[in-house]
Amino acid sequence: MIFNKWLILQESSIKDLYSNTINAFPNANKRQNSIDTVKITELQLTPFLGMKTLFVKGNAQSDSGKNYSPIILFKNVNYHLENDYKYVNLKASDGKIYFFEHLKNNNVLVRCNCNDFKWRFKHCNFIDESLFGKDGKKYIGKGLWEANPLGLSGVCKHLIKLTKAINSAGIIIN
Repeated sequence: MIFNKWLILQESSIKDLYSNTINAFPNANKRQNSIDTVKITELQLTPFLGMKTLFVKGNAQSDSGKNYSPIILFKNVNYHLENDYKYVNLKASDGKIYFFEHLKNNNVLVRCNCNDFKWRFKHCNFIDESLFGKDGKKYIGKGLWEANPLGLSGVCKHLIKLTKAINSAGIIIN
């Protein structure tokens, strides 16, 4: 969803956050086009049936060997007790099998410990109510430039790569 000084549309889907990222930085396509340098080396999927959420945590490794921890919490997940072949069949981190409807436009909470997310998106995602965890200060650089001049919520390349990984696993449909 879009945020500006006059309008706040709260909560966003992962597609909304990705679109905002592109719209916030139309001339800087490095973020979305450099995800091939990132590898998801670990994926933890934790369903919370009573809360109707799916917690996804990855270990994202950059080509320099540095590790990051992108997190996506999907809300309003519709779990089912049995699989009738139209649901996602997921073996979660606890070793159990869960069935749920494909995630499409579910609202999400996101977080990554990289500097791009921290300085460009964390505060804006907090305002958008799509931040997993505590807010950080709005970053204003030396020379008084803003790291995110349009004030749009968004995602870093580690979250984009994590989204692609769970999309490839058939959890998300477009």
